[in-house]
Amino acid sequence: ALFQDISETVSQQGPYNLVFFTGDLVAKGGYSEENKAVVVSEFIVPLLSAAQIEPSRLILIPGNHDVNLKNQAGLIASAQKSIRCDDDAAAYLKDVISPGLNNGLEGFNDILKKLDGGDPVLSNTHYRAYLLDIEGLKVGIGAMNSAWHATGAPSDGDYGKLLVSRMQMDEVVAALNEADLKLALLHHPLSWLTPKDAQNTHRQILVNFDGLFHGHNHESDAIVSAGASST
Repeated sequence: ALFQDISETVSQQGPYNLVFFTGDLVAKGGYSEENKAVVVSEFIVPLLSAAQIEPSRLILIPGNHDVNLKNQAGLIASAQKSIRCDDDAAAYLKDVISPGLNNGLEGFNDILKKLDGGDPVLSNTHYRAYLLDIEGLKVGIGAMNSAWHATGAPSDGDYGKLLVSRMQMDEVVAALNEADLKLALLHHPLSWLTPKDAQNTHRQILVNFDGLFHGHNHESDAIVSAGASST
């Protein structure tokens, strides 16, 4: 039904410029080789075909279900529990954004490799930034990660406890400095972040981005937000 709806939209209005997938591609990080093959052949390829876009125009970010907590190295799990402030988050991310210890995102990142699309201006194991030319407009896309600190706690146990981190925001913003239009992608609504991180992330988005797209809430809504520091 999804592919049919997209195809009908294309027939009426033409091919899509961009498609965003804001996380939770495979439940509970179950990225077996079989599951990865199925995701590509039965979801991603038909999606690209229906929207009539190249792989570089499909931007995916991880959600909490894309993190395989069972595959995280013990050192990483322990380090996660010790994060108490933004400096702790920065120290943690500096150690894990490069390939090395298993961080639980290996399966999701394998899907990105299979797509072989796009040429990020910023890329690591956790977050990316793209600068695309779309009909003469420089469009910057911050493909950010709000799920890296997820614990899988039941009954919305991670609510108000997750982190984007100032380091991630600063690096993505700097990478998109030349963009004419800037769009931010997160899996979680800002309310799922710690109060301090939510405040910083919200401020950075107001000042540096023209739109924010997120998932996780399982509801469709749109909000126009403006602040004294935004343009």
